[in-house]
Amino acid sequence: MVRRARGGLSGRRDGGRARRGLRYVNPAIERVLGYAPEELLGMASDLVGLAEAIIHPEDRGYALRELAEAASGGARRPVPVRARHKDGSWRYLEGHINNLSGDQAVGGIVFVSQDVTRRVRAEAEARELNRRLEAVVEERTARLKALVAELEERERVLGESEERFRITFDSAAVGMAHVSPDGGWLRVNAKLSEIVGYEREELLRKTFQDITHPADLDVDLGYVERMLAGEISEYSVEKRYVRKDRSRVWIKLSASLVRDGSGAPCFFVSVIEDVTGRKLRELVPDGLTQREMQVLRHIVAGRTNPEISRSLLYSLGTVKLCVQRIISKLGVQNRRQAASLAVEIGLSPPARP
Repeated sequence: MVRRARGGLSGRRDGGRARRGLRYVNPAIERVLGYAPEELLGMASDLVGLAEAIIHPEDRGYALRELAEAASGGARRPVPVRARHKDGSWRYLEGHINNLSGDQAVGGIVFVSQDVTRRVRAEAEARELNRRLEAVVEERTARLKALVAELEERERVLGESEERFRITFDSAAVGMAHVSPDGGWLRVNAKLSEIVGYEREELLRKTFQDITHPADLDVDLGYVERMLAGEISEYSVEKRYVRKDRSRVWIKLSASLVRDGSGAPCFFVSVIEDVTGRKLRELVPDGLTQREMQVLRHIVAGRTNPEISRSLLYSLGTVKLCVQRIISKLGVQNRRQAASLAVEIGLSPPARP
């Protein structure tokens, strides 16, 4: 049996110890450890001495305890040890110590082993690879957690920033809007709705072209075209909007264009300020009195002097005097021109249809 084993040693038992009598070394041991059988037989006189000679110092105590237990009749079990190769390297052996003292053919302790160096090293490499993999996973998990935490923090800050912007946008004392490149209202605040007289939902279904006074539209569109072409980055203009009730309101528009990462236009940011009062003072330096404004609204409505007199309870002479002053202050020739100009410059709402 020992001769057929992949690596085997046989020694005689003496007083419960594997002493005196290293009797046989299987030739297969040379393939495992590089020693010829006679070299190992000449290295030590028994299994204990041989173990002390070739077993790794860290494994020697364990191997000797297993050998002593086997010599005293202990249980048979695998014994993993490192043994020194003839070239000085260490080989991993997995062997079994068998006490065959009662076997007449053997009459001693037999150590049968096999070279498991490749398996052990493969297992060690697998463990090292697994350790490195775990370290990489742990490191990347930590980085991922840090990235998630950073993104969550950015999202929180962005959310707070967007909320502040929303409050600022909606609560601004001037009209504010986002306008698409083709002129559609994308977002409007309450102040702009107040300025133009449209509810927010109504305004979002329109374009700025729809409510810009026809006489002012070409100038505004010229600025828009230049901005889309990249010739200018912002512009400011004073123009008239036609309110829902058809009255005119003077506004100062300041607009800039937001582009995406590729440079394509996204939307205009528009700030709209109602400047009707200042504009009327510029257009009509010698402002109309309250009585003249009352008379003007009746002129716009197409009423005659006697009708105005009866409606306002003014004398006919007072009405005639007011009409003359209105025509003079507006710099026109007659009451029809006065009515038309008053509507166009926003001094008076148009007559009800």
